[in-house]
Amino acid sequence: MIARHAPIFFYAVYILLTYLLFEFGPWPWPVDDFFNIRLYMFFSLFFLVSGYFISQYCPISKLYVPFKTMRLLYILAFLCVIDLVVVSIARTGGIFPNVIAGVADPSLVYGEYVYKSFNKGYWTYLEYINIFLTFTFYSFVLSAIYYWKEIDWKLKTLLVFIFVYYASIYISIGVSKGIATLLIPIPLVVLFLYLSKKKVITLGYYFKSIILVLILFAVFLTFFSRVQISRSGGEGLYGVFGPPLNIYAERMSDLPIGVSVAYESLTRYVCQGYYVLSEVLAMNGADFVIGAGASLFLFNRIGSTFNTDNNYLVIMENNFGWGMTSLWHGLPAWLINGFGIFGSLIVVFIIGFLLGVLWKKIRRGPDYFDLGLFFLVNILLLYYPANNQVFQSAEGFVAFFMLLIIPIFIKVAVRR
Repeated sequence: MIARHAPIFFYAVYILLTYLLFEFGPWPWPVDDFFNIRLYMFFSLFFLVSGYFISQYCPISKLYVPFKTMRLLYILAFLCVIDLVVVSIARTGGIFPNVIAGVADPSLVYGEYVYKSFNKGYWTYLEYINIFLTFTFYSFVLSAIYYWKEIDWKLKTLLVFIFVYYASIYISIGVSKGIATLLIPIPLVVLFLYLSKKKVITLGYYFKSIILVLILFAVFLTFFSRVQISRSGGEGLYGVFGPPLNIYAERMSDLPIGVSVAYESLTRYVCQGYYVLSEVLAMNGADFVIGAGASLFLFNRIGSTFNTDNNYLVIMENNFGWGMTSLWHGLPAWLINGFGIFGSLIVVFIIGFLLGVLWKKIRRGPDYFDLGLFFLVNILLLYYPANNQVFQSAEGFVAFFMLLIIPIFIKVAVRR
C-alpha cells in the first residue's frame, strides 16, 4: 500500500514534520496564536491528499512520441548540455566553473554572484536562453535514469557529465540550492521510480534505501554547513535570524558546531515560510492578485498593472520588512497571494491531483515529459514549507508549463 502510493505518503509526513519543526524546533518564531495556521495546515494536507487519491480514479492516456527512445534522449541531452554551458558562462563567467574558488571561499563567490545577478550585462541575454531550455535538464535526467537499462553507454556518460557539470556550476558560485537539487530531490525521485517498477518491496531494500539517502543527505549537510559558517554577518555561525525578526536559535550545546549550524540553518530556511503563512492568515482585508500573485516571476512583470498596495506579500514587505526577494515565504503564502485563502487550497488540491496523475502514468510506463514534470512537482512539494521554488523564477515557471503543454502539441500533431 505504501509503495503503491509512496509519493503522497512521503509528502504528507514530510509537511507534517516540517510544521512540527516550526512550532517546536530551535527557532522562537514570534507567533501569538497558532490556531489559524494549524487549521490551514490541516485543510492543506486534506486537500493535497484528496487531490492525489481522486486522481487514481481518473482514466489516463499514453502519449505517443514519434521518435525512438534513443533519438529523443540524444536531442534532450544535446539541448541540456547547451543549456548548462550557457548557464556556466552567464553565472560563473566562463565555460569551466572555478570549483576550487567555490570550495575555498563559498561566501566570497556567493557575494560576487549576487552582485552580478542584480546588474545587467551580456549574461542577462544568456539567461533568456536558459529560460527556454531548462525543461531539458529535468526531462533528460529523469528519463535517462528511468530507462537506464535500455540506453547506451554514450547517454549514460552524458548523464554523469551533466551531473558533474551542474554541481560544478553551483559549487563555484556558492549556492547550496543547486547542490541540494542533486543530493535530495533526485535520489528521492529515483527511489519513487524504483518503487513504481517493483511489485514486492523487501525490508532489505528499504534498509539500503534509507542508508543511501542518509549518506547523500550527510554530504549535502557538510557542504551546506560550510557555506553557512562562511556567510558574512555570522547568522549561520551564531544561530541568528537577522532583520526583521532578530531572533536567536536555541543552540544544542552537546552537538558539534558544524552539526548545530546545519540544523539551525536548515530549519531557518525550511520553517520561515510557516511564519509568513501565520502572518498572512492574520491579515484582515488584504487582497490577492489573481494568478500573478502566486509567482514572483509574474508578479514582478504584470503585478504593477494591479493595485498591489493592499496585497498580502506587499504588506509583509512594507509593514513587516519581509522582502519578497530577500527572504523566503513558503508555497502556501505565495498561493494565498495569488488566489486567496480558499483558492490556495484549491490549487493545493490540483497539485495533489497532478502528482497522482503523474505517478499513475509512471507506474504504467511514462513518457519523457511526464518524468520531467514529475521531477518539478517533487521539487515544488519539497520546498512547500520554505519557498515557491518552481514558480519564483522564470526558468522554473516556463519549464513547468512547457512540460505541461508540449505533450498537448505532440498529441495534436500526431492526430493530424
